[in-house]
Amino acid sequence: MNAPPNSLMLLALALVIALGAYASYLGLQLWRQKRQRDIGAHQLAEMADQRAKEARLSVVVICKALLKDDLTDTEAAMRIAYLRRQVDVQADEESHYKVFEKLAEATAHIPILEDWQALERSKQRQLTRERLAVEQQFKEFVRTSATYLAAADTVPALE
Repeated sequence: MNAPPNSLMLLALALVIALGAYASYLGLQLWRQKRQRDIGAHQLAEMADQRAKEARLSVVVICKALLKDDLTDTEAAMRIAYLRRQVDVQADEESHYKVFEKLAEATAHIPILEDWQALERSKQRQLTRERLAVEQQFKEFVRTSATYLAAADTVPALE
């Protein structure tokens, strides 16, 4: 069966239009997906910034509590060492965070919470003496670093 050339041209034109419409539809879908990814990435970055700000505020609060002797040096060191992973540390702050990380490492073997309660009193006394001795070695550096990090506070003074 021989179709007239005009019929073939119309069929080809219809096919090109259909394929163009389908390609436009797919292009629109890709554009929407990219826009959603960009929005998601922006929201994720905002959440990470907010978490970092909250972590930095927590470090300031912990340092102030430490300087008021409301926390032991070891407890503050453990908390700050944990929060350190969530904060973008400036080059001038790095050594101050390292002091807390080193103290936390030096006392990491001492049990906490329920594990501490499960120890015999004599073992608790022995570990307390050990903790105090380690804290004494770091005390000057810890206090200096706590003072520095508390002064780097960009939030209003917390009372």
